[in-house]
Amino acid sequence: MYLTCISNVIFKSVDSGNNWNRVMNGIVVADRSLFLAPIVMDPVNPLRLYYGTYRVYQTSDGASNWTPISGDLTSGRGALDDVEIAPSDPNVIWTASSDGRVFVTTNAGSGAGAVWTDRSAGLLAVPLGAIAIDARDPMTAFAGIASPGYNMVYRTRDGGKTWTNVSGTLPKVGVHSMLADPDLTGTVYLGTELGAFVTTDNGSTWNPLATGLPYVSVSGLALHRPTRTLRAGTYGRGMWDLGVPLPAAPSATLAGVTNGASFAGGAVAPGEIFTIFGGAMGPAALTGGTITAGFVDSDVSLVRVLFDGTPAPLLYVSAGQIAGVVPYAVDGKPTTQVVVEYRGQHSAPLSVPVAASSPAVFVIGAGGQGAILNQDNSVNGVSNPAAAGSTIVIFGTGEGQTAPAGVDGRVATSVFPKPTLPVSLTIGGIDAPIAYAGAAPSAVAGAFQVNAQIPAGVSPGSAVPVVLTVGNVSSPPVYMAIH
Repeated sequence: MYLTCISNVIFKSVDSGNNWNRVMNGIVVADRSLFLAPIVMDPVNPLRLYYGTYRVYQTSDGASNWTPISGDLTSGRGALDDVEIAPSDPNVIWTASSDGRVFVTTNAGSGAGAVWTDRSAGLLAVPLGAIAIDARDPMTAFAGIASPGYNMVYRTRDGGKTWTNVSGTLPKVGVHSMLADPDLTGTVYLGTELGAFVTTDNGSTWNPLATGLPYVSVSGLALHRPTRTLRAGTYGRGMWDLGVPLPAAPSATLAGVTNGASFAGGAVAPGEIFTIFGGAMGPAALTGGTITAGFVDSDVSLVRVLFDGTPAPLLYVSAGQIAGVVPYAVDGKPTTQVVVEYRGQHSAPLSVPVAASSPAVFVIGAGGQGAILNQDNSVNGVSNPAAAGSTIVIFGTGEGQTAPAGVDGRVATSVFPKPTLPVSLTIGGIDAPIAYAGAAPSAVAGAFQVNAQIPAGVSPGSAVPVVLTVGNVSSPPVYMAIH
């Protein structure tokens, strides 16, 4: 155990607190520092610790020797209020100072060679009380304002290049402590002058943290992970404990991984749009995916779907149903392990077979009507049949690897990859000439478009079967109207 005292004094105990020894060799006790300066332990290496004055010290031998690994991380008059290590990457350390400065390094393990970047721009030039780092993403952090009367919490998702006010309805009373839950992505506990608050959605909303805690200054927060007990240290009212059990893990089942167009189970293909059915896999309300810089994001409302550890681009998520795109990295594998992650919790891995192709045509409405456009770009249907000999556009998925090679999540705007496997189409059992088979413009990689001519000899009808074949695998039939 380690503790800090006034005047940069550090104590260490190796017998559960019965005996304590000073361990400050290498620390300049005259450094500017808080009354109780911050000290943190590397989550991977318990012999490595960091101590904050106006600069950061590091020890790699259990505090026998300390070495400064930064210059002044304040504006020249303050001290470090907080030093935090990213749970997912111990090389990433963030600091917050009493005069409003935030710094970050991504190579703390280099010791004196660590490079620190000032990420204060975009924050208020007022004292900071605490900083917290997301459990999974070391570039997502929260900064808490210590001074009352200001918006309390700011968030960055790009390593501090930009900051967003996520204070919401929090009272403007000042932040003294913050803790990102290491097991629950997006969950942050906040200690303020008026008690404790929590967010479970990366700061979009905040709520008081349970009941029973007095309206008192919460100066420290710590989580005992084995028992999932959150401990709050207060100013003048002692210690308070709260159980914060983990939520149920997602309950995806093997039978629930289906082709997103046909909803048929079986093998998945690289780039195939999929749908997973299960339980406790995401938020109760269906949430649509997002696009960043021309790519469909793989993290939506704290949900991810991993194929052998590779995150899949997500189209929408909910508690019982998720849609996304199989990563192209599964190409050539016999099977892939699928895991659903929600708020840092993982489902049991599901072993799913992989095929070179698994084509299917999307359907709209009842009766298996295919997602097909007529030559005038109107939607094909019983009340709007296509003419024999005209050109139609068919939308599907499961074509497999492409040339150029598929890129996960890329929206097709200028490059339109085509399947490496041969593509054929029958309408009413007759081969249909294909003019184009490749990426659907303005759609995510894995959405497949076929432009084809309806054979002149096809018998008209309101439910003429359409079958798409890629390689040696044919899609389940869908239907179209022809006059």
